[in-house]
Amino acid sequence: MTWSEAELYCKEAEFGHLLSIVDPEESEFITERIKQIRQVIGLRGFWIGATDMFQVGRFRWMDKKPMKYTKWLSGEPTSYSAKPKREREACVTIHTNPHWGTWSDENCILKKPFICKNEK
Repeated sequence: MTWSEAELYCKEAEFGHLLSIVDPEESEFITERIKQIRQVIGLRGFWIGATDMFQVGRFRWMDKKPMKYTKWLSGEPTSYSAKPKREREACVTIHTNPHWGTWSDENCILKKPFICKNEK
């Protein structure tokens, strides 16, 4: 699904949002769970709930949690580039092999697997 489709799915089907990661412990927990999923082989990453589509360069979580913790891959984020809006990288992916658990911003219309989170 695209990032927007995934966020809508998480809200409607899971009563939550795309995953927010608020601290290093949660990041490590999620990374270990991703490593346990056999189907991740060949996947570049999963959508998570951070975006700067509302204000370029200012990422925020869709569940409104404060973004005090980040784990950007070296050289990321790159959303501030001069690309046209449709090509801009405004949605965040958590990576699989070889950059386990790091983040990058990517074009929101790419289709990727995703991770939902609810507070239940």
